[in-house]
Amino acid sequence: MNSTPSIEDSFHIAKLMLFNVRLLNDFKHKRGNKVVNDTILARARNDNIELPIHLIHQGTFLSISLALVWLLEHIRRENISDRIIKRMEELKTNKETVFSEIQIKKIQGERDEKSLSVVLRLIRNAVSHGKATFSDKIILFSDIDTRKKETEETVLELSWKSVGLLIELMIAAVNEHLYKDIYPEHFPNNP
Repeated sequence: MNSTPSIEDSFHIAKLMLFNVRLLNDFKHKRGNKVVNDTILARARNDNIELPIHLIHQGTFLSISLALVWLLEHIRRENISDRIIKRMEELKTNKETVFSEIQIKKIQGERDEKSLSVVLRLIRNAVSHGKATFSDKIILFSDIDTRKKETEETVLELSWKSVGLLIELMIAAVNEHLYKDIYPEHFPNNP
């Protein structure tokens, strides 16, 4: 029995995580909904949890883990990461899409923050190795690649909005790949 989920299963789970983040965002903007707010606060109190970071951002972190780490590993295993990342780059640079609003700021380090492949790898490593730092405004992702003889950590700063758009960008590119019969113009040489 093969216990490894298919790329389609992984994609579906990543989309469900994005759905959950959007749902949390809906809750956030329904400030007048006392039942929802009271339920969230009661659950936090009962579990003895402080809520220093807004609930939607906590859900976004879970989506980072699934969409940008887990899904990325699946597309690498399927040997389609170059095609997916190329499509992500095309969508990100298209000024007619919301993805052009993704802002990635390099705080320090040697890596090229202009390359989505480099950024995704750094985020993957930061999340996997517990080197992501959160505030209510931004996330800092840090990584040092000693195999490449880097001498200092590369630290990238992304707003929660940019992280959310990056997740949506990954899902859009994988969606087009999985449903290439519907989007043949984006992947003309896809098997």
